[in-house]
Amino acid sequence: MEMQNKVIRLSTGAVLASFLLTSPLLAREEARPVRVERVVYETVSSHWQGVGSVEGGNQVRIYPRVGGKFIRYVVEEGARVEKGDVVALVDRDVVGYKFNPAKVVAPAGGVVMDLTRDQGEVVSPATPVGVVVELDRVKVVVDVPEYTLPKVKVGGKAEVRVPAYPRKVFKGVVSKKVEVLDPLSRTGRVEVLVENPQGELLPGMFARVEVVLDRHRALVIPLDALMRFPGSGSYYCLVVKDGKVEKRYLKIGQIGDWGVEVLEGLSEGDLVVVSAQGGVKEGEKIRAVLSGGK
Repeated sequence: MEMQNKVIRLSTGAVLASFLLTSPLLAREEARPVRVERVVYETVSSHWQGVGSVEGGNQVRIYPRVGGKFIRYVVEEGARVEKGDVVALVDRDVVGYKFNPAKVVAPAGGVVMDLTRDQGEVVSPATPVGVVVELDRVKVVVDVPEYTLPKVKVGGKAEVRVPAYPRKVFKGVVSKKVEVLDPLSRTGRVEVLVENPQGELLPGMFARVEVVLDRHRALVIPLDALMRFPGSGSYYCLVVKDGKVEKRYLKIGQIGDWGVEVLEGLSEGDLVVVSAQGGVKEGEKIRAVLSGGK
């Protein structure tokens, strides 16, 4: 009777152990939680970056209304003027007549430049005595390489940065593209128009320009999901499918702070591992936990 009770107790223990080892509940508890994110379509922009210089916006030449001898400028180069302000004086110098000095006025508002006439120099209504440069709106000129130039579109968006204001980004629009290349540099001239109401951008300033080439929809994954085989240019990521980890080889496009553009290897809705990739093995059963607890 005692032996029989021992056998019953042993049998009960063996059955319980077998149930625990094979229980789906225990298997779920043993599966390691791993953080994942879904592969989604997002709008991606491709950019080109270069350096250029700031130039004034519209430039209007200043002409005297009458001919005569140039007397002097009444403003200094770089001064701001309004339309109608006096810029220089001209002596009409007509024999037998005495006139008050003729006023040469600014044809538009802006900054006066190229004040190069000398006292006593003969000028006529066809002789420019200076230039008014518009500064409320300036252009940034940049030379774009031949392989990128076809992708630049007039009307495309651009961003401009200058050393004088390192934390400020000036928004601009591509206003002009010269289709003829410089034979020596193999580049084409592109102009970016920038609003400059505070007059912070001045002609001659060095500028860094970033031009948006195109915008398109693409599959995107977080930077944390991308891995690279050591010593190679091959990329991959880990995907969770049916509770198991798979390795997917990827063909990628652009990489930025926003994530990684995936050209081949993934589909929308796939779950990619974004944490503890180094400790997860291919084929391992895991419990996928979407970021944010979703």
